[in-house]
Amino acid sequence: MRFMSVILSLTLLVFSQNAIAAERPVVIELFTSQGCSSCPPADRLLGELAERDDLIALAYHIDYWDYIGWKDPLGLKAATLRQRAYAKSMHSRQIFTPQLIVDGTVLVVGSDEGAVTAAIKEAQRAARNQPQAIAIGLRPDGGDLILNLPASPGVGAASIWLVAFDDRHVTDIPRGENSGRTLVDIHAVRAITNLGPWRGASASQRIPSSSWPPSSDNIAILVQADGHGAIVAAQKLRLRAIP
Repeated sequence: MRFMSVILSLTLLVFSQNAIAAERPVVIELFTSQGCSSCPPADRLLGELAERDDLIALAYHIDYWDYIGWKDPLGLKAATLRQRAYAKSMHSRQIFTPQLIVDGTVLVVGSDEGAVTAAIKEAQRAARNQPQAIAIGLRPDGGDLILNLPASPGVGAASIWLVAFDDRHVTDIPRGENSGRTLVDIHAVRAITNLGPWRGASASQRIPSSSWPPSSDNIAILVQADGHGAIVAAQKLRLRAIP
């Protein structure tokens, strides 16, 4: 147990130092379901994008497909609520799968590779043009994490989100629209936690290990304008040693 704690501490420290020096990653959020026959191409695309260091790729499995023959074991009510909150923020009349949100501001069909690529490039340009880069600092403290945010005047009203996600799940689907298929889900979100508001002042916060499932492989910290608006800062951290 002590050995794994040392691995965790060293891994988080390296990620923390690298994240401060690197350009902010763009966040892509795919809303998907194992019960949706249109979703596997989007899931594969997200899996490819998840390999990039300049992106934080997250797959939110919603639960409103669960009644059509197959209950997605990765489905989360919190994922459905987040998608609905985005629809309200973007004044969209509908939610659907596979739907992908880029940096909290652009909505595209998750399987449309051209549209997804264009939206990512535009988000990267916008991030480079931000008047002030916000470097999220994290350091281990026992089994918990200490989150540090620098003073960032003008950031406006924002919320801090912690998103826990896994590396990979493989599921045989016996029923529903994907009956008979074996699906591979990359970066499936397992928990979404609101860590509270942030108004741009220098801040430090302890994040207890109870904030994410013990089996989680990774977490992401997202600083997002209130009302599910633009993501202004983000960082991803690996919690487990790579096998």
